[in-house]
Amino acid sequence: MASSSSSSSAAYNPPCAACKFLRRKCTKECVFSPYFPPEEPQKFAAAEARVRDPVYGCVPAISYLHRQVDRLQKELDSANAALIRLAGGPPPPPHNGNHYYHRPPWGGGGFYNDPNNGG
Repeated sequence: MASSSSSSSAAYNPPCAACKFLRRKCTKECVFSPYFPPEEPQKFAAAEARVRDPVYGCVPAISYLHRQVDRLQKELDSANAALIRLAGGPPPPPHNGNHYYHRPPWGGGGFYNDPNNGG
């Protein structure tokens, strides 16, 4: 019985990353499928960003996210200091600014206008 159900239904092929991103039907003749496999959607997202901005590609988005992390870290440090003051404990050690990400050599700024960061 299992063989009759498998022969009646065609094998499912998920859409390539490009067709999924563009929300279109992916056919066997899709020109994007060899280059953008379904399990690697970040490849098409990077290529699409490069088409929109041929010089910097996805760098502006990364820069914006770095600034957002910096802003949120400062906000978190401030909130933690306020909690310690309210609890009457000793002051917290100063934050050294080292984060889990690598800051780009250009300083990470100047690509996106971030209204929350004066840009």
